[in-house]
Amino acid sequence: MAVIDRKMAGTVAGQYVSLLLDYLRSRGHSPEALFGATLIAAIESVDVPLRLTTEEYFDILERAVVVTGDPDLGFNAGILIAPRHLGVVGYVVMCCTNLGSALAEYDRYVRLVHGIGRPLLVRHGDRVEMPLDWSGTSAPPPALAQLIMTTRVRMSRLLIGRETAPVDVDFQFATPQDPDAYQRFFGGRVNFAAAQTKLMFPASYLEAPVIMASAEMARVIGARAEAQIRQLTDDEPEFMRQLKAMLSQGLAMGGIGAVDVAQRMGISSRTLHRRLSECAYVFRDVLDDVRRERAESYLALSQHSLAEVAFMLGYTEQSAFQHAFKRWTGITPQRYRVGAMST
Repeated sequence: MAVIDRKMAGTVAGQYVSLLLDYLRSRGHSPEALFGATLIAAIESVDVPLRLTTEEYFDILERAVVVTGDPDLGFNAGILIAPRHLGVVGYVVMCCTNLGSALAEYDRYVRLVHGIGRPLLVRHGDRVEMPLDWSGTSAPPPALAQLIMTTRVRMSRLLIGRETAPVDVDFQFATPQDPDAYQRFFGGRVNFAAAQTKLMFPASYLEAPVIMASAEMARVIGARAEAQIRQLTDDEPEFMRQLKAMLSQGLAMGGIGAVDVAQRMGISSRTLHRRLSECAYVFRDVLDDVRRERAESYLALSQHSLAEVAFMLGYTEQSAFQHAFKRWTGITPQRYRVGAMST
């Protein structure tokens, strides 16, 4: 298994860890015997959700690969993914109208699941790419890359009710012993020893309706997710709260680049990025989070025009704001405003 950057910070929800435990049991291994009954009970507790550090999660992942002797463990475990493994986020995405909005909501709440990169979407005409957002100094471990790519595809198919929705995939690790298994699952072009780990599929997939969409349930479950994300935010280091406050205050004034913000905080740009890495963030994602939060507030609670909202968020052009907002939420700012006014 590849060497993992142990400096990566963040936490992983017990429900997500239980996906690995389910796979171990399916292979005849006892997680309790491997990791201790106390830890496993805490991971699988319904009453008191446990969050592991990323390093603790990687330890379990590495041990699972060694114990099973399965070099494709992430791939095989990922196929077992179910909404319950994502906690409340799994049920949030089940209520969305289409796959695009489900992916946007997953991005919004992904920290409730794990802090190992965000589900980035990059659109190129009629094609979409989903690269693995990996901040490690080397390529991601094969088991992790397998797990994240496979779970994304499997969950997406569950949401839209399609067992066969072909996607292309690039992996950075070498060709496995059974590449045909990957071909059968992903259904499109599968490339190994690639420069980057990513999924690629038709943009039309984003419009595919979610089979269990429910606006009423979305409001109820969304409120639970919001409460949980607020709790997680309350647990953030003081550094992160200060950074977000400074970004929020400085949006309309400009100078919200990493160098400018670091200078106002009295630290070097290098120190800013290092401390963000310790909190499992990159600057771009923090700025996006702040902008999205302010945008939703402005659209729901004010009568500012879209051009004014764009300016207040630090955009020089309204079109750039509209593009960013649709990437965050899956809908246009105007549609979001209409929906907020009707609730």
